Amino acid sequence: MNKLRDFIYNVSDVVLALVIITLIAGIISWKIKAISDYPEYAASLPSNSEETPGTETPDTETPDIEPPDTETPDTETPDTETPENEPDTPDPDTSNPPAPPQMVTVRIPDGSIGSSIAKILLENNLIQSSSEFLNRATERKLDSKLRSGTFKIPSNATLDEVINILTGQ
Repeated sequence: MNKLRDFIYNVSDVVLALVIITLIAGIISWKIKAISDYPEYAASLPSNSEETPGTETPDTETPDIEPPDTETPDTETPDTETPENEPDTPDPDTSNPPAPPQMVTVRIPDGSIGSSIAKILLENNLIQSSSEFLNRATERKLDSKLRSGTFKIPSNATLDEVINILTGQ
């Protein structure tokens, strides 16, 4: 009877050791996959050079608009008392287009979970509610795909746009 009991104890020790080894192997392979997927993720991020032309375009348009306004009064000075007022009206219209959204740089530390990511976004005024962010990410089945890193997010981005940026979608 003692031999049977000793045999069962020995077998249970071996089984427990195999379970632990299997878990460790699974975790290691999971992390290796995450590391191997990083180059694809990094390539999918927008580069700074893509944002720069977007900000230069409005600057380029403004000087193009101003010279015609100054030329029109110069050529039609005698009868342009009324037309001068008309170009003044479009000038405020051209200055009224909304300025390009301000880019907010957000750093998500490695190992951050959804709630800590939501807190960072909330502190940077990119989302209105942590629970709304987490619920929407879960609805879209992207909660497990939120990534760490440094991201540039437009200040007027929608909730789905923020999630897309953080997941590389």
